[in-house]
Amino acid sequence: MYKPLENRWRRDLEIKRIPQVGQKPECYQVKIPNSEQIFEFGLEEYFLCQSMNGVATPSVIIDKFISRFNTLLAEEDFDQFSRQIAECNLLEPFLSESDIENATQEPLLEIKQNEYTRISSGMNFSRKEKHKSQVYIWSAVNPGKKFVVLKNIFAPFSLLFQVSVWGLIPGIPIAFLTLFNNQFLLWSDYLSGIKSLPYLQIYIFNLIFASLTAKIAQGVVLTYYGGTVTKFGLVLAAGFLPRFYIDREPMWQLRRHKQLWTLATPVITRPILFVLSVLVWYLHRETGTQLSNYALLLAHASFIDFLLDASPLWPSDGYVWTTAYFRLPPNLFQRSFLVWDMLLNRRPLPKSLPAKQKLGLQLFLLGAGIFSISVILTIIYFAAGGLAENLPGILGNGTTYIFLFVLLALVLRQPISKWLNSQKLNNLVTRDMITSAKESEYANQKVNKSWLGTFLKACTMLGGLALFLPYPYRSGGQIKLITSKQQQIQAEVDGKITRVLLKGGDGTWVKAGTVVATMEAPEISNEFSKTEEQINSKQADMRKQEAELAKLLATPKKEDVEVAKQQVGVAQQQVAVAKQKVKVAQQEVEVAKGALQTAISRAEFSLREAERFKYLSEQGAYSRQQYEDAEKRATTDRNTVEEMKQNVEKAQQSLQEAKEDVAVKYQKVEEAKANLSLVKSGPYPEELDAVRQEIAATRAEIQRLRQQLTYLNSQLKRTKLVMPFDGYIVTSELQQKVGTYLDKGDTFATVENSRNIYGEIQIPEYEVGEIIAGGKAEVKLTAYPNDPLMGRVISIEPVTSNDNSSSKISVNQTSGTTLESTNATSGRVVKVVVEFPRTSKVLKSGMSGYAKIEGKSMPVIIAFTRPIVRFIQIELWSWIP
Repeated sequence: MYKPLENRWRRDLEIKRIPQVGQKPECYQVKIPNSEQIFEFGLEEYFLCQSMNGVATPSVIIDKFISRFNTLLAEEDFDQFSRQIAECNLLEPFLSESDIENATQEPLLEIKQNEYTRISSGMNFSRKEKHKSQVYIWSAVNPGKKFVVLKNIFAPFSLLFQVSVWGLIPGIPIAFLTLFNNQFLLWSDYLSGIKSLPYLQIYIFNLIFASLTAKIAQGVVLTYYGGTVTKFGLVLAAGFLPRFYIDREPMWQLRRHKQLWTLATPVITRPILFVLSVLVWYLHRETGTQLSNYALLLAHASFIDFLLDASPLWPSDGYVWTTAYFRLPPNLFQRSFLVWDMLLNRRPLPKSLPAKQKLGLQLFLLGAGIFSISVILTIIYFAAGGLAENLPGILGNGTTYIFLFVLLALVLRQPISKWLNSQKLNNLVTRDMITSAKESEYANQKVNKSWLGTFLKACTMLGGLALFLPYPYRSGGQIKLITSKQQQIQAEVDGKITRVLLKGGDGTWVKAGTVVATMEAPEISNEFSKTEEQINSKQADMRKQEAELAKLLATPKKEDVEVAKQQVGVAQQQVAVAKQKVKVAQQEVEVAKGALQTAISRAEFSLREAERFKYLSEQGAYSRQQYEDAEKRATTDRNTVEEMKQNVEKAQQSLQEAKEDVAVKYQKVEEAKANLSLVKSGPYPEELDAVRQEIAATRAEIQRLRQQLTYLNSQLKRTKLVMPFDGYIVTSELQQKVGTYLDKGDTFATVENSRNIYGEIQIPEYEVGEIIAGGKAEVKLTAYPNDPLMGRVISIEPVTSNDNSSSKISVNQTSGTTLESTNATSGRVVKVVVEFPRTSKVLKSGMSGYAKIEGKSMPVIIAFTRPIVRFIQIELWSWIP
């Protein structure tokens, strides 16, 4: 270890500058005299070595290093580096006064400003990420003031936030139990609410609510603890993924517990959002609003964001908090890289580094590399698929692969650029830097040139030439095998399978018209019997109507006329009898009136006689008995008058009845005469027309019923399921369908003639110009990926159709039904039919794979840039007004 006034950088070392060769940057090799040990140093390492002159203290050296390179260097890192230098025997004792005098007169290295770029080298000494200069694609102006406003708004709710943090302990298990107990509802809502949304919409939602919320919360907590947000904006994570970022430098100035809470805020915020979103989704999914869908989308975004940001295996908030909490070196990744670099270059590891720490650094970088690569590749895969789904066919059939390549290039751009710049910076040193060490040439030693650079240049030249070589361009597309004949035996009527005559699926060749199965259709049989009965009933009605018509046509008859005349005579006789009764009744009325008049006269006489006897009785001329007898006679005569009046009324009533009977008899005579006239005149034409129309209607109904009976008879014949053509029955175990009820149109079995197999290829419409009838086609089926088939194009469809490969399946949230929708912007394709020769392979209709059709030869560069050129020629051209 370097100690002032005790040791210094050796002055007897042989130093040789190695110029830049190819991709290998300039460097300095240091050789110990009389030894085979050779060390290689870059710019920063060599500067520190030269600075160890035995007089300068570590603090002075660190200050000079920071001022020259604008990079933080911790004292622990300098001590570790000087310890490694001492272990490599690159330091010498420093004891004499002359050494002190020479050292004080020896200036430190001066480096020209134009010979250094502010790019971090492979040697990282930063403690608090200051060496990391984030490239903001957007940054807020004066974010500190804005976060002060937010802090003042949220400060009264600090207790609520603390409760939310500690509420995660029961909240996370409750949220996961809620999802576990409602898995069906979760996946149903996920497919309808999230899976059906465009990828860009999901990502924007994730960016705004998950990333932005977490970073705003971190900035508010930092401001609450007394810090100041210096930078806030959007950065490109992994070179292509926009994420919100807040500068952590002010956080390191806080006290430890405040620092830990500030660093943990974005990690804690996402579980809080996840728990709240799950509860909102479950409690509001039955309301019929979109709130539950957005809550589920936020839960999904928060959970994925938490998994990515909380992992300590790559540079994230979880990694920063882990290093701060466990007091690990903040440059853990750099230390691990350095260990692996020394191992790969077969350089001995520092003896001061414990074995456990060496193993830990190696395993950490290995695990972090596997995790980071897996996560980045997964993100790239889904991002490319999502973009291709949102922009289908924009770059041709290989749109997904082009997006995948572009995103992968963006991811690799940053690490490759950093590695090249670090290699260049570590070896960027000039001759002016060598002030105290002597340069000498190693005996019999040649400078090794980079064979890798030469090889890469040669490959580049060969690749450039290869771009213009002829290339047999082939148009490709998905293929599906079809047969020359394939048909489904479907039930033509509703019924139950009662008998199956063939097994099916056994490869038996069946002739056309062979009965495969029979059905029972009771409804049709009942309807057939009912129709027969209706026909018989209508035929009987028609016979009656025809008889009535014949009867009408045969009138009038002599017998009917005679009967009508007799009826007239009888009616006239009845009138004469009624008149005679009227005369008798009139005589009875006259007699009754005469008797009444006599009775009235007698009653008047008896009344006068009774009054006279009463007077004489009172005078004593007659006795009382004589008076009473006269009174009785008068009373009797009065009663006789009343009886006679009644007899007169009865006689008059009989007379009236006789007169009415005469009128009735006269009416009957008129009716008899009218009937006689009707019989003599015969039937009316309207009656004949009505009867004829009834007969025609009955005959038409009978004809309709007979046609229905014929139809029902044909339906009964269709209960026999027959082979439509010569071929095989593909469906197996048909006997198991006995007793099965089939609705009309239900499939009973599938038959095909598979002696000739064809392939239907979906070629994008922009490739149709490269296809010719009779061209060769190479097919790789999923069942035979290592054994391609060769075919021949026999037909090309004259019209295009939609490519259904991008159809989506979603579940309706309200009804629960499964819906299949086709993307309206999916590419148009032309179906090309390919014929295959006889082969020993088992080929079945429905097999899928990929096919390529032979086309024109063109240069490699044209063949592989066709999608991009087409995009420029059509899409970009269409944007020009």
